[in-house]
Amino acid sequence: MSLGESPVWDAASESLHWVDINRGLVYSWRPDSDDTPHSVVLGEPLGCLALGDAGLVVAARSGIYRLNPGSGEKR
Repeated sequence: MSLGESPVWDAASESLHWVDINRGLVYSWRPDSDDTPHSVVLGEPLGCLALGDAGLVVAARSGIYRLNPGSGEKR
């Protein structure tokens, strides 16, 4: 990880989400699992993220997107 920032706890899914600003990654992790954090590559610098109605809202260099952290789908 280069520069981790913007941690957000999602109580509904019991997951922690955060961004690696410099590497353009969004991480998701469930502390009750033995799994390592799952990451989605967006491929551009990120500023922050927030919880949205259906997934995450991510601020990237090219705009603001909705992101499904499970599938990696960006809209």
